Amino acid sequence: MKNMKRNLALSAPIQNKPPLVDARWNDVDGGFDGEDHQDSVCEIFELPAVHIVGICGSLRDGSYTKKALSIALEGASQSRCRVTLVDLTEWKLPLCDGSLDRVPHEELPENVRKWRDLIASSTGVILASPEYHGSYSGVLKNALDLLTSSHLKNKTVGIIAVAAGALGGTNTISHLREVARSLGGYAIPDQAALPHVWKHFDDSGEMTDAALRDRV
Repeated sequence: MKNMKRNLALSAPIQNKPPLVDARWNDVDGGFDGEDHQDSVCEIFELPAVHIVGICGSLRDGSYTKKALSIALEGASQSRCRVTLVDLTEWKLPLCDGSLDRVPHEELPENVRKWRDLIASSTGVILASPEYHGSYSGVLKNALDLLTSSHLKNKTVGIIAVAAGALGGTNTISHLREVARSLGGYAIPDQAALPHVWKHFDDSGEMTDAALRDRV
């Protein structure tokens, strides 16, 4: 996911912004000098603040998927992005049966309306899922089916797949790319696949593979 910040910045629309802060890159400290460091990159380039929504496609307690997603969102936060982790167990979304397709937005069930508003307000999303029977999880599929192409259109999409087997969720990644494309999103070229996922976390839930953590 490390290229996601750059892709989001390039694709973010120009908006009216306050006067630019006096911020200059400091090669020594690796940061910006100036009175206001917050969102200095965005302000220099007149970009809106980046908001990344991470959607966890696992409902399991102690989910490796959620742990991996949390690492990705932590990296985004350190890059001065605003982040939101979506735990679908808390949303109680209805099963998608097509009955809401023509319902006006203001008449949708509250949780569906808030779900669509959250995704629509994001700059980009990270889809994270375990691999079940050669594809991504049903709960993630249902959540995505409750969206329309207008909610994800032109947004950057990152993908994380975890699996107990050696293939590391390659089918999940491929299928989520197709879904992102069908919803008008842009899946970034890099993805994070975690094969034999249980080997990469210690008993405290920390990822032990530094190279894999950096990739996520």
